[in-house]
Amino acid sequence: MDEIIEISNLTKHYGETVAVNEVEFSVPRGEIFGYLGPNGAGKTTTIRMIMNFLKPTSGEIRVFGMDSSKEYPQIHKRIGYMNSDMKLYEHLTGNEMLLFFSNLRAGVYKDNVERLSQKLDIDLSLQIRNLSRGNKQKIALIQAFMHRPELIILDEPSTGLDPLMQQQFNEIVKESVSDGSTVFLSSHILPEVEVLCDRVAIIKDGFLITEERVDVLKKNSVQKFEIIFSVNPPENIFQQVQGISNISIDHKVVTCSLIGAIDPLIKEAANFDVEAFKSFETDLEDIFLSYYKGSE
Repeated sequence: MDEIIEISNLTKHYGETVAVNEVEFSVPRGEIFGYLGPNGAGKTTTIRMIMNFLKPTSGEIRVFGMDSSKEYPQIHKRIGYMNSDMKLYEHLTGNEMLLFFSNLRAGVYKDNVERLSQKLDIDLSLQIRNLSRGNKQKIALIQAFMHRPELIILDEPSTGLDPLMQQQFNEIVKESVSDGSTVFLSSHILPEVEVLCDRVAIIKDGFLITEERVDVLKKNSVQKFEIIFSVNPPENIFQQVQGISNISIDHKVVTCSLIGAIDPLIKEAANFDVEAFKSFETDLEDIFLSYYKGSE
């Protein structure tokens, strides 16, 4: 598979502080890759090293097969980038700002800028200093997508967007991938990652905890169940089921969590008269928290 980003043993020290520690992952062409973790976990530091804004203490980063520290001018021509706190030229209008970026890239992207501004409902004739934070965020997003780059790197891209604009942003990301782009998305907003990403890496205190497809993470994660019996079940029900935890009995209602196969749970419940058996879909937030707690 054609790897767009390849990271090997990436480490960054700030004095005695280790911001990123021997991180390794790769992102294939056409994927939406989520880089997940709370503020201070090492997400932005990793991105700044990918962009060659920071030099790694050790390790290697290759983008489009090129060394990011030596061949970054060629790499940057093929990337759309938005950081978590992008500074815009406040005295310019949105149109002027985007024209400036177009000139830097030696291209004219009027049609795509118009399409994106309509999707994001932003008036580009206004001076940037007069815009809300959310509307400034929209301009930052447009400049990242407008030239249809091969790789789009987004650091906390939806901060300041309302729910409707979040939906529009999701559509823009998916359309870009359909057109051949690859997306690297750093975020601490779990529903955003769950909706968009094919695969995620979870980072904590500079260490990569796990890297997996979202559907596989959910399949192998804790499942939650509620079983309603016709009479009160015995107090030790399900105690012998492998992978069971958090058993709670409230008269005829039993709730529990399970990692692994559910067949033993069903067979144990079938020894009694069951009125209802409910399972609850695990979301990415539950998975994220379980990995964080499990690594402490």
